[in-house]
Amino acid sequence: MNTALLTGVGAGLASALLYLSMTTGQPLAVVLFYVAPLPLFIAGLGWGIATAIVAAVVGAIATYALSYGFLALTYAVSCAVPCALLVRTALLSRPLDDANPDGPREWYPAGRLLLWTAAAGAAVTAAAIMAMGGDRDGFDGIIDMVIRHGLFGPAGIEVPQAVNVDTMVTVLKMFLAPVSAGLWTFFAVANLWIAGRVLQASGRAPRPMPDLPGMQFPKSASLAFIAAAAISAAGGTIGLYAQAALGGLVVAFALLGLAVVHGYTRAMALRGPILVGVYLVTIVFPWSLGILALIGLADTWLDLRANRPPTAGNDNSG
Repeated sequence: MNTALLTGVGAGLASALLYLSMTTGQPLAVVLFYVAPLPLFIAGLGWGIATAIVAAVVGAIATYALSYGFLALTYAVSCAVPCALLVRTALLSRPLDDANPDGPREWYPAGRLLLWTAAAGAAVTAAAIMAMGGDRDGFDGIIDMVIRHGLFGPAGIEVPQAVNVDTMVTVLKMFLAPVSAGLWTFFAVANLWIAGRVLQASGRAPRPMPDLPGMQFPKSASLAFIAAAAISAAGGTIGLYAQAALGGLVVAFALLGLAVVHGYTRAMALRGPILVGVYLVTIVFPWSLGILALIGLADTWLDLRANRPPTAGNDNSG
């Protein structure tokens, strides 16, 4: 067995075990669950798309063998398939000079890869909505049942005094879809970045780490953002699916907003404190992601970094 095949098998088994950690009920399991794509990304980006496919298939089979069919299906839909597709997208490239196909290459733009990651997060959430009935009534009904008759039901836990069940159910109905898509997008991006760093350190990275402060989105992405926001406000089933799309896009545009801040402050003496402040505000006040998303949205039309102060050198470190 060659190294690529063994790597795929090992990555698939590791990913499956990380994914199944959520069944243990331990607090750390939530973190391990979101790290499940990391072995797939490392294997795929480091050894190629064939290795990513092997890892995805092995992970799905291992999940089925260690649990049951439905959980294996959720692994395939929410982890294996989207990760393999993102690996394929990340590895797209073409020679800078057609006369020298073995020379330097132009890699798929980081901004477009981020948008595909947001699309994958929306698609995974849409699949979950379909599994919950496929429409607004079915989605809301499942939430009602899980919270009122499951979590706080006769066989569940006692309702804490500080918890208003009606408010909790209402908030979940409003925000579960966009938050789920946003979290999937964020952790997928984080895992892609970590995988790139690991492979770069080990000398197996096929493509250089992108200049994230220079990342850009096409104008059509901003139109998709505006359309998703408008349709989300309409409510109903179509609004529910639009919320899933909006959740992924908010995270993508917020990351673009961070890229704008990084790029614009490159030559500033107080760059470090400014960036620390931005990240602290984002962590403490998650709603500030909306402000960053608006900055990213404006950048697609106004190119906010075009008029930034000149840098002292050719710094691509971020």
